[in-house]
Amino acid sequence: MLTRAASRLVARRPAGGFTLVELMTALAILAILLAMAAPGYRSWGANTQIRAAAGSVVQGLQAARAEAIKRNARVRFLLAGNHAWTVCTGADEACPEILDSGRTVEARSGGLSISSTIGIGTAVVFDAFGRMALPALPEGATHAAIDIAPAAGDVDIRPVRVVIELGGGVRTCEPGIRDGADPRACPA
Repeated sequence: MLTRAASRLVARRPAGGFTLVELMTALAILAILLAMAAPGYRSWGANTQIRAAAGSVVQGLQAARAEAIKRNARVRFLLAGNHAWTVCTGADEACPEILDSGRTVEARSGGLSISSTIGIGTAVVFDAFGRMALPALPEGATHAAIDIAPAAGDVDIRPVRVVIELGGGVRTCEPGIRDGADPRACPA
């Protein structure tokens, strides 16, 4: 049995749980934190989508270059206007054999603008040595570029450029970085 002192301690212990004021305070703090985090989360999501699209384009270009070297023949990479790309044999308009294909973004997601110095719908052709054979670049140009950016301008979202060098190298860079010593900077 409980002694009188022990029974008084049991009787005086407050009931567990939260009061309505404590619960409302916690919900208000949570709402404020979520409101502060929402813009950053949206920018993070858009930047992730842009980088995924650039990664898809790089993957297609590298697959075309590798196939050209492996087959000892010209292989074509075509970036279509519907955010899809195709790798096929042959340097002409006809694609006798499709080797690979992919999408830069999911069909349900929009909001990306893809532009190119070579023009969307223009093929990048790699020769048997893995060098860029087509398109013919202007005099003095050392690379072609594909820019991937948000469709609507937003300061917090960083565009990405995929650079295809004459020697066949493919890499991504950030056109907003002006410091030439930064490895993320794009070539001039």
